[in-house]
Amino acid sequence: MTAQADGYLPISGWAAATSETTRVVRVEIYVDRNLVATVQDFVPRPDVAAAFNRPSFELSGWRCLISTQNIKPGEHNLRLRMLGSDGNSDFLPAKKLTILE
Repeated sequence: MTAQADGYLPISGWAAATSETTRVVRVEIYVDRNLVATVQDFVPRPDVAAAFNRPSFELSGWRCLISTQNIKPGEHNLRLRMLGSDGNSDFLPAKKLTILE
């Protein structure tokens, strides 16, 4: 993933809990262990609900814009943390983020 310095990086995806009684209530986005964005508003993803045959996955989509103004040019780690309504959380594996000058 690559972005320009002093710009914005759009990020989107979907998040769903494996338990029928739990839902994802927040997605946190980290760059090099620094929290840069939090998402709590979810959008419809009927494709995800259909793919898993789980109607509860309908509102699993999310999106946000991350400012790159305070991220130095170079290689960084981008990580997502999902927080569930049951209080549990989990990080997804890190992705490489390159900020260009």
